[in-house]
Amino acid sequence: MAARSHLRLAATAAGSPAPAEPVRSSFISDELLEELRGGARTAERAFVAHFWPRVSRTLSHLLGAVHEIEDLTQEVFIRVFSRLDRIHDAASVRPFVTSTTVFVAREALRRRARRRWLVFSAPEDVPEIEMPGASDEVLRAVAVFYQVLGKLPVDERIALSLRHVEGMELTELAWATATSLSTAKRRLRAAEARFTKLAAGRAELADLLQEGDRWPALVR
Repeated sequence: MAARSHLRLAATAAGSPAPAEPVRSSFISDELLEELRGGARTAERAFVAHFWPRVSRTLSHLLGAVHEIEDLTQEVFIRVFSRLDRIHDAASVRPFVTSTTVFVAREALRRRARRRWLVFSAPEDVPEIEMPGASDEVLRAVAVFYQVLGKLPVDERIALSLRHVEGMELTELAWATATSLSTAKRRLRAAEARFTKLAAGRAELADLLQEGDRWPALVR
């Protein structure tokens, strides 16, 4: 509980609802990593403030608009801080944070499937998506996107989201999901084929499916 409270305060200072900014590789140094391993609160607060927007955004892209995004974001940092011994150097920090985020999202999706929290029968059944300034047309497309996405197997959903919404390269996708490149490609192909079949006839997604490797309308 103390760890979560500490992370909540750090996130508030970081302004967690703000749009994510690119993570500068120069932020992480071996010196900072050593401070984190030593439990330095100043280093922890700086780390959380820096990565919070990116982690929160990635979880939102993988899960859609769900009420537990903040709690799941905190869970990511708790796991990262408890496993700092697995990070060998500064260059490994960002990939480690990303892979931890993906695993937390996967667990959340599997819990959701087991408990059948969401039954996708119409776009209106999807939790409201907050995209300030977006048109009704875009909001509708995003709602339908997550409606269709929810019908994919968890691993395929994650692969599709990381590739097309997060815009990851295939090698980065493989690393983030702890799979081989060939497995990542196979899952992505299966996800794309399944999604395309399920999305067929949905006018809201017609333009989206022509965007190529990245769907900017879904990046928020």
